Amino acid sequence: MFLRNKTDATVSDDSICTTNHADYAVDASTSLQQHRNDNTHEGGCNGQQNNNNVNNKGISVEKSNCNENVNSEEMVRSHIVDIEPSATEEGIEGTPTSSITKKKKKKKVWSKPPKIDTSAITGVRSITAIKIACGHWLLFYGSKTRVPPDFQGGLAVSTFFIITGFVLYVGYRHKVCDTETFSYWTFIKRRYARVLPLHWICLIAYAPFVFLNYAQIRDDYNFWQNESGEINLIMGFVLTPFLMHSWIFSLCYWNSVCWSLSCQLGFYFCFPWMCRKLACLEEKIEEQAASSITKCSLVDRIKQKLFYRGGDGSNETLENTNKGTNKDLLLSTELAGYKKYILRFYHLSSFLPLTLMGFMNSTYFRNIWKDKDFNGRAETLVTALDTDLDGVRAYFCARAWFPVRLPIFFLGMLLGAARMRVDDALKMEEQQKMGEASQGDTSNSSYRKKWALRTDILSVFLIIWITSTVVFSGIYADSKNLRIFNEFILTLPVAAWLFGLTACTESYTYRFLTLKTPQRIGQWSFAMYLLQFPFFNYWTAMEIHSMDIFPPCDREDEHIQRWSDCFRNYEGDSKYPDIIVVAFVIMLIGLSAIVHKYVEKPTTTWMQKLVG
Repeated sequence: MFLRNKTDATVSDDSICTTNHADYAVDASTSLQQHRNDNTHEGGCNGQQNNNNVNNKGISVEKSNCNENVNSEEMVRSHIVDIEPSATEEGIEGTPTSSITKKKKKKKVWSKPPKIDTSAITGVRSITAIKIACGHWLLFYGSKTRVPPDFQGGLAVSTFFIITGFVLYVGYRHKVCDTETFSYWTFIKRRYARVLPLHWICLIAYAPFVFLNYAQIRDDYNFWQNESGEINLIMGFVLTPFLMHSWIFSLCYWNSVCWSLSCQLGFYFCFPWMCRKLACLEEKIEEQAASSITKCSLVDRIKQKLFYRGGDGSNETLENTNKGTNKDLLLSTELAGYKKYILRFYHLSSFLPLTLMGFMNSTYFRNIWKDKDFNGRAETLVTALDTDLDGVRAYFCARAWFPVRLPIFFLGMLLGAARMRVDDALKMEEQQKMGEASQGDTSNSSYRKKWALRTDILSVFLIIWITSTVVFSGIYADSKNLRIFNEFILTLPVAAWLFGLTACTESYTYRFLTLKTPQRIGQWSFAMYLLQFPFFNYWTAMEIHSMDIFPPCDREDEHIQRWSDCFRNYEGDSKYPDIIVVAFVIMLIGLSAIVHKYVEKPTTTWMQKLVG
């Protein structure tokens, strides 16, 4: 008997399923032995065929040749071999000890990701970095007699978060899911090694302004204006070098743009766990889509048998067409599954920050951090600046605390998963163009042409909308709601736009973003982002001939209506009109190019080698 040779079985008396598995194994073994006896009786492998033989149950069967007998035997054998032995039991109809089995689900091996063209995303980085730099200069260093236009830097940061999730998942899924070789702390150390060198250099460059203006920052610029506000400020200074300051709601003024890096570091710590969860979700989506297609295929086969019985080869042509249709339908069904989860996390990415913002701006929380010099400030807002400061504080806490921004990061990961899945269809279209695809595959939709058109339409829409909001914010002072809408609500069309930029190369938007200039600036974007405040502060210090770049914030001054007005409250107006921002950005780009080549790349390479 085949089961006599099974070894390494373990005894388990408390398993409820033991008897059922043993009976299954005995029945399979008995059928195999009976099948061999019938073959021997009928002549074995002599190639003879005997009709109307009757087996021991009295059922008439037709014996085939030896190959069919061997195949049948292998089918029975496979049922036994595929079952892992888990327990033994004796005394079942005189059968020796039997192996009790449980079928294990095979672990999926994730292959390396396809080569996805993300050069257009590099071009997007250049645009977002320029937008943020322009907005910050006009907001903090522009003319104090005019309302500075808001360049919608919040939307640019949300775009960075989506891109981070997309790129990380595409590049690391196969590594993270390989639990035998992946090291969590090695991943974290390499992420730190990527961002810390230039971050520390910019902190050192910015440090003189922080320490020379510490008292002014503590009294007028710290968000936490209560008795424990200075403790929170000091904690922010201590945690900023390790990019953890925004985790405690501390907007530290030690190069304050690094709040988004602090948020992204939180993403890095959660990414391996989220990556494995998304990989399981991918399998679930594939199984659901395959099950749905199987049901449709069964109906199509019935229709084919009933209505297509011609003998002129029409059945074969129809079958080939159905195969191509099923492939296209399977892809569409899977993408519909991804779309469902993308919409869920989009709603979550909007709901969580807005909800937290509402709580932070409530009377209860305003009482927690109310100014110690203004009793009852939470109930009666003293000045317009107080009203603005409460709203800005709640806004920054909602946008910078990484747990409420995890959904937007996971949305980017979902985009990466969907993009890798649609890569199969895009490859098939390339084969069709080269004449290598079969006739049955010609029914696949032209994903490239569709997404090229959609991408260009989304580009026109985003350009018109963002330009309109920038102009409107320069006319109407209280335009925070537009900024909040763009940062937390407009992310869905931006996500679709980013997906289209990686799905096709035929769009005009792709052609523009892959030009040499946007590509170069995109490579320098990280340096541009970190260098902007040190560069602008040193320029302002030379302009006003002083290192006191945090002027006193007088609550009684009629010109101080918003929190950002405090930064521009220097003696006299600026020497230059706001159009000078163009020259500042050009100089910032040149400085970033030098720092990227001679500082950022060498130090990052050295630190990554250091951490292994």
